[in-house]
Amino acid sequence: SITCQSTDPRAMELADSLREHWYATVSHMMRAFAYGRQAFEFWYCDRPTATGARLLAEINPLPFRDAKRSKKPGCNVRVGSGQDAVDLPADCSWMLTVDESAEYPDGKSRYLGAAEDVYCKRAGLERQYGSYLRKFASGIFTGRAPSQYPEGGIVGRGEVGQVGPDGMPLNPQQDLAAAITRVESGGSIIVDSAVDPATNTPLFDVAVNTVQAASAPLENRERKLDDAALESIGVPPRAVSQDAATGAYAMSETHRKILNATIEGLLTQFAAQFQEGICRPVSLVNFGRDIAFTVEWQPLEE
Repeated sequence: SITCQSTDPRAMELADSLREHWYATVSHMMRAFAYGRQAFEFWYCDRPTATGARLLAEINPLPFRDAKRSKKPGCNVRVGSGQDAVDLPADCSWMLTVDESAEYPDGKSRYLGAAEDVYCKRAGLERQYGSYLRKFASGIFTGRAPSQYPEGGIVGRGEVGQVGPDGMPLNPQQDLAAAITRVESGGSIIVDSAVDPATNTPLFDVAVNTVQAASAPLENRERKLDDAALESIGVPPRAVSQDAATGAYAMSETHRKILNATIEGLLTQFAAQFQEGICRPVSLVNFGRDIAFTVEWQPLEE
């Protein structure tokens, strides 16, 4: 909620209006979590209310790529670049920052590239897991084939050795390998029943090794990357997930408290800057002086 100590009817009406704008704007404020900053432009309704209050009409977020902090005195935001750039006055613009400091005057992203790094590693894991399935879901095939097909009606002989009816060279070993590849997609293999006249053993043979390698290393890697994805945005993994690694209930409770503290830390920054960047200009427009409007919320632990 947004409160004000003044009993002026205009102040009470402004507090209700500012609360509605807070709820409508807080989702856009979260963009600053990723980019370190988020610029806004705001303007007022054309006419005052019955109490004489000048209410805000809208608080509009500006695209990150087009907006940055203005260096012009009396202005907060610079929109555009080059000769087309426009500096927005402080009474109609607001620059929200996250973790602003002397080293990072325009805020600092909480991502720091970690989320993208985890995404790339997950993509690599997907390829490894797909390779695992191809090798072990159908088993590992071992094929045996002669270097040449038995002499018969379906083959002929050309300048490059055995050729088929279409005149293309034949290689029984390559043909068997291609047939095994098709089986991985759900096909079937039919092999020639020809036997070696000297040993009376089949010339063609396919064996399947159904012993599967353990997938635990890949699954453990996936869980680690899931944890890393949460950690990359400041969320303790066991605050939102639970498995055998969580340990005692007290440990998961500690993780949840850390998450709540992280969220409240961001809310504190958002609230303080909303009061300074939005509430204060509205107060000056309506009263000619600064009347404190305070953003309040119920602690997450309650």
